[in-house]
Amino acid sequence: MPLARSVGQAILKSLVPFNLPGWQMVQIVRQAGYGYHYQTMLGDIREYTGRFKYEPQVTGLGSNQVITESWMNRVEMSGPYRYKVWADVSYYDPASGDYITDVRSMYTDDLKKVGDYQRDFGDVLESAGCRCDMEFMSVKVRGMDLNTRLLQ
Repeated sequence: MPLARSVGQAILKSLVPFNLPGWQMVQIVRQAGYGYHYQTMLGDIREYTGRFKYEPQVTGLGSNQVITESWMNRVEMSGPYRYKVWADVSYYDPASGDYITDVRSMYTDDLKKVGDYQRDFGDVLESAGCRCDMEFMSVKVRGMDLNTRLLQ
C-alpha cells in the first residue's frame, strides 16, 4: 500500500497542470495499477491542485510582501506546525556546468515576508539534505500550506 500511494501521488502531481477533474485523475491512477483508498486520493488531489492554483499569485509577490491566507492551500498536516512553505531551490554544479532546481519545503509557525522565508531556506537546507556539493544559487517561494488541524 505505501508503494502504491507513493507512485499514485507522483502520477497525481504530474496530472495537476492538465486541469483534469478529480474522478478522471483517480481513474488514471487506478488504470496504471497504483490506486489506493478513494478518499485519501481525493484529499491528495485537493492538496496538489490547491497548491498549483495559488502558485502564480505567490510567485508574483515581492520579497517584502506576506502571503495572504486566501492564497494558502488548506491541508490537514500531521505535524505540529502551522505552515509549510514550498520553494524552488536552485544550485550550480561546477563539475558539469549545469543549473539544477529542486522543489523543497520547510515547516514554520511564523508568518513572515517572502524574502525572510527565502533566507531561512538556506539554514534549513544545511540540516535537511541539501546538495552541499553544489553552489547554492537562489530560492523562489512558490506556495504555502496552512495546517487546518490547528485552526480548530
